[in-house]
Amino acid sequence: MASVTVMMVAEKPMLAESIAKFLSDGRVQKRKGWNNVCSVSEYRGQFFGKPARFKVTSTCGHVMCADFPPNMNNWERVDPLQLFTSPIEKKEANPKMKMNEVRKFSLASF
Repeated sequence: MASVTVMMVAEKPMLAESIAKFLSDGRVQKRKGWNNVCSVSEYRGQFFGKPARFKVTSTCGHVMCADFPPNMNNWERVDPLQLFTSPIEKKEANPKMKMNEVRKFSLASF
């Protein structure tokens, strides 16, 4: 019977590790994650009665942030009232953490 993979993402690295240890009764293997900062804890178990491989990881800081377009980011040239109707751009909060790559990699591994 083919096993399923269950991915869980916690808010903080220590929380991810604690969740994995608790749910696996301490039988967890830990490895470096995609960005070498957020580790991945893995264990085997049952998910809805089927064999499953569990992966528990975390975000490291904020994943995304919202910002105004560059042309609206100058407080000396933009009337603050314009900001109420300005579009907002979603950006990766900290590109060095590679959290967007972690998301893409995690989705591709299913």
